[in-house]
Amino acid sequence: MDGMSLIIAAAALAVAGFLIYTVIAFGKVKNDLNEKCIEKRSRYEDSMNADGALREQKSVEIIYKETELTETRDRYEKVYAVYSVASQCIALFPLAGILGTVLGLFLSDLTNVDSLVSGLSVALRTTIAGLIASILLKIIEQISNYQIQRIEAEFEKADTLLSRQLLKKQLLDARNELSRE
Repeated sequence: MDGMSLIIAAAALAVAGFLIYTVIAFGKVKNDLNEKCIEKRSRYEDSMNADGALREQKSVEIIYKETELTETRDRYEKVYAVYSVASQCIALFPLAGILGTVLGLFLSDLTNVDSLVSGLSVALRTTIAGLIASILLKIIEQISNYQIQRIEAEFEKADTLLSRQLLKKQLLDARNELSRE
């Protein structure tokens, strides 16, 4: 294997490591978010009367803590930043393969058949290395993409639940204010 192919392989391993880290980290964020949502939803349902009205104002405050959601979202955004960089690097591998092709041909002596064959060999190996690295990394990237879509859907559900919770609290506060007057 020539130098350019080794560089491509080493870079591909590094990017693969980052992508595998994001797959694992996104899985942890998803699990954490699911645990909090399930726990909060069950508390929310338990605090309702049979007709769907809130039993008491105090129960509203324990339905969902916005800080817990924010902490999980912050962790998600940090992992997403790593994912974004690794994802952008995938596009560089075919380009690195093409660069190896150009260098292999450029550095060969076009008047010498052996040198030309050697240059073509380097050109083909680097092109293949760049394409294989890109294809394999795209597969790992798609796993992360799937997780991202699921996490964002969970965040949307949690945001909806939080919005409902805040609206019900405001309505309950307004009703209590009216009953005092």
